[in-house]
Amino acid sequence: MRIYQIFVDRFSTGDPNRDAELAGKTGKSWMGGNLHGVISKLDYIESLGFDAIWLTPIYRTSAYHGYHITDFFDVDPHFGTKDDLRTLVQEAHRRDIRVILDFVPNHVSSEHPFFRDAQKNSQSEYRDWFVFTRWPDEYLCYYNIREIPKLNLYNPDAENHVLDAAEYWVDEFGIDGYRLDHVVGPPWHFWRDLVRTLRKYGRDFLLLPELWASGAKRSFLHMFWFLRENPAWRRKLERLIALRGVGDVWVWKPHIRNPGVERFLIRTFKYFFDTPLDFVTNFYARRALRLGEIPSVRAPRRHFVFLDNHDMDRLSWIASGERYWGALEWLASARNSVVYYGTEICAQQKRSVNDYASYGDTEARRFMDWSAAQNGDCVRRFREVFNPRA
Repeated sequence: MRIYQIFVDRFSTGDPNRDAELAGKTGKSWMGGNLHGVISKLDYIESLGFDAIWLTPIYRTSAYHGYHITDFFDVDPHFGTKDDLRTLVQEAHRRDIRVILDFVPNHVSSEHPFFRDAQKNSQSEYRDWFVFTRWPDEYLCYYNIREIPKLNLYNPDAENHVLDAAEYWVDEFGIDGYRLDHVVGPPWHFWRDLVRTLRKYGRDFLLLPELWASGAKRSFLHMFWFLRENPAWRRKLERLIALRGVGDVWVWKPHIRNPGVERFLIRTFKYFFDTPLDFVTNFYARRALRLGEIPSVRAPRRHFVFLDNHDMDRLSWIASGERYWGALEWLASARNSVVYYGTEICAQQKRSVNDYASYGDTEARRFMDWSAAQNGDCVRRFREVFNPRA
C-alpha cells in the first residue's frame, strides 16, 4: 500500500488563486488548507499512484496543525464541515483511495471545555480526566507543553470518551484507518481496549502507530504506560535512552548513534500493532543519505516505510540530485510506504527544523506549490518512479 500524507492546513484551499499566493510560505498560524481543497486534488493524488491518504487531525482544535483538540466529535470550521468529510470519503472511495485520519488519544488542548471546567471547579466531574500535580495550574502534559494537558486514560469515563470518538468517525463517515499519535503516551490497557474496539471493523481497518520517542529525557516522566504498568519496561527504556547520550533523543539528529528506543517500542507494541510507521528503517535510510549513499535497508514486510514527515527535515534537505531519486526508488520498492505531501515536487525548506529554538517544524510544513505540481519536472519524474503505468 502507498499512502500520501496530507498536512491539511498546508495542502490546498480549493481556490487556485489563493493557493498560488500561499505557495512555499509557512508560519505558526492558520493558512487556509481545508477538506474542500483535498477533494479538489483527488484526481492528482490518484495520478501519482497512491492507494490511500492520511490526513493530519481535522477535529475541532486550537492550532493550525490539529493536534490541540477541543472536540473529538466535530470537524474544525477551518477545515470545513462534516459534509465535506463525508464527500471526501465518498469521492476517495470512488477512486479506490482509502482515507486514514490522524487520531490523538494522549492529550487535548488547554482550551478544551472539559479541561477548562476541571481548572475552574475543584468539584468538576472532569477533574480526574487530567493529572493535576498541584491544582489548578500544575498538571501533566505532552512533553511539558502546557497548551496540551495529558488525558488520564486510567479514568474509565475519559477512556470511554476517546474510544467512542474512535468509533464515531468510522460509523458515521466510513473512514478506513487511523494513524495513532504518540503511542508511548497512553497506558498499555488503553491500546488493548482500542484495538479490541476497532477489530469489529475487520482486519482491513488500518492502524499506523507512531512508535518513536523525542525530546529531553525529563519528558519521559510524563509517559504512563511504562511508568505504571511495567517497571521492567521502564528500566529497559531508560537504559536505551542513556545510550543516546547528550540528553536529547531526537531521532533525526545526526549525532544519534542508534535507533534502539524505536526498535524496543516496535517490538513491545507488536502485541497490538503489526503495521507500524517504521522509525527504525527511517533512521537507517536517512543516515545513509547523510553519508552520501542510497538507502538499502530492508523493513519487515508489513511495516510502513517513510523518508520524512511533518516533524522532521524534508527529504530535499538531506538529499539532492540522483540521491533524491535513488531514495524515492528505494521507497517505491517497499511493500508499504508513506510519502509526505510535496515530496513529488521536490518541495524545499530554507533551514533545518533543528536550527530553531522553537517552531522549527514549520520549515517542513510549507504550503504546497501547485504550479510545480502541474508543470514541474519533479512531478513527472515522480510519476515515472511511483506510477510508471500512468
